[in-house]
Amino acid sequence: MFSRIFQNREAVPSASENTNMVTIDALAAPEAPAHPPPVEGVPTITVSSSAEYEAVAANEEASVLAMASLRAVALANESVDEASKPPTDIVAVVDVSGSMAGSKMETMKQALKFVVEKGLGAQDSFSLVTFASGVDVELHFTKMDAQGKKSAVRVVEALHTKGATNLSGGLLQGLDLVCQKARAAGALGRGTTKSVLLFTDGQANNGVTDTPGIVAAVSQVLPQTAQEGSPASIFTFGFGADHNETMLAALADVSGSGQYFFVDRAEAIPVAFADALGGLVSVVAQNAELVAEVVEGRCTIGKVLGDAYKHEVAPDGSRAALHVGDLYAEDEKDLIVEIKLPKAAVAQDAPLPHITWSIRYFSVQKRDFETSTALLCVSRPLAAPVSQAVNPAIVEQRERLYVAEVMKNAADIADGGDVKGGQALLREAEERLRSSDVKSPMVTTLVEDLATVSAQYATRELYESEGRKTTWMSSKVHYQQRSAMTHGGAYEKRSKKAMKSRFVSAPPSAS
Repeated sequence: MFSRIFQNREAVPSASENTNMVTIDALAAPEAPAHPPPVEGVPTITVSSSAEYEAVAANEEASVLAMASLRAVALANESVDEASKPPTDIVAVVDVSGSMAGSKMETMKQALKFVVEKGLGAQDSFSLVTFASGVDVELHFTKMDAQGKKSAVRVVEALHTKGATNLSGGLLQGLDLVCQKARAAGALGRGTTKSVLLFTDGQANNGVTDTPGIVAAVSQVLPQTAQEGSPASIFTFGFGADHNETMLAALADVSGSGQYFFVDRAEAIPVAFADALGGLVSVVAQNAELVAEVVEGRCTIGKVLGDAYKHEVAPDGSRAALHVGDLYAEDEKDLIVEIKLPKAAVAQDAPLPHITWSIRYFSVQKRDFETSTALLCVSRPLAAPVSQAVNPAIVEQRERLYVAEVMKNAADIADGGDVKGGQALLREAEERLRSSDVKSPMVTTLVEDLATVSAQYATRELYESEGRKTTWMSSKVHYQQRSAMTHGGAYEKRSKKAMKSRFVSAPPSAS
């Protein structure tokens, strides 16, 4: 086996190295909202570990890839209409500048009514902020019981377009509403999923208008939304060809658990909202942090592969920390680090622990903090087996990160003036995967997304209007292993599909 997972105390060198050993810190929160019942004895997040090679010869120095695989439990109840799901606070921050007039605004209204009427339950809260030249709080946080839904729908239906685009003012106002509610809730807010949904079709031209300035302002405010729980995530939706995808993608990245969606046509607005909400209402773990610690100096940690998550590696290579953020039901996250193995003083055929992985998070279902652990083991025999193959699971995940990086590089090449050069890079990657020995649903998804993205590099005009935006979105999809609309289908699990299906299965009720 490529992964040695110690399931009982007898198989473990010490109690601190127990795989999937769960530590629980109980919270005193009397009158907390109801949550789906957890499965007894099963951690919300499990972690397993595997190495690129099972064995490395004792007399060799080597660089080896090590992977931690995180798996989240399924929801005990998949219905978005049931009061048993974790509470969700959502602020919709909507562009109502003049360019949103007509079909865009009408479709936006329908999408917002979908969020209110089909996506949120009585334990959830909804707020609405609009921005044009100025900023207006159209609806403060309101519980989405029957009366609250009616009030929210009336507010949505009254929206109209006006003025310029003060994007920064709208977003910061939305975050401030989250801060105020989080402070008021205190410890009782733990387990609440908090999110800002930002929708715009244009460029920021009022207030703070540059990307670094807006990102800096949001970065300063965002930690204040955490209070006793997890900070708010930011989901950004860019409609049409004229929005600033660089800014929207950067804002989604600030929160760690957010996403950027490119919405190319009006009828796709509800689909994009459904995709985001389908994930938000299935959050099972918050504030997850994965730590890798070297065991007895047997290796050093070199680098973390990919840029999906903020991370720090100790200067001496003894420790690495990755900030994973929130996880949805059935989420699968595979995080890879490069470790460097020195020559071993003594040959050892038995697998030896080299890395202890631990992931700590707040379990939404249990309202407790949990820690799950696993060991990375590698043997150091006199000679590695001649027939030893590379771990196929790591090969697959390495291809995923390769494609995400290729997409990022292709956009850089195109932005430098060589659109055809960017397209050639994408097609080269597509051909590589088509001829690869690795066959899986994920590889099929990678090939399909490469083809979709490369087609939008046919001309500079098409690249500028759609290609760059699709590239930004798709690259992050594969870095994060999280689907967005039609991209990354292999990452979309049963729980999220069920949520999305319920969200878009019927039109909103008549008002």
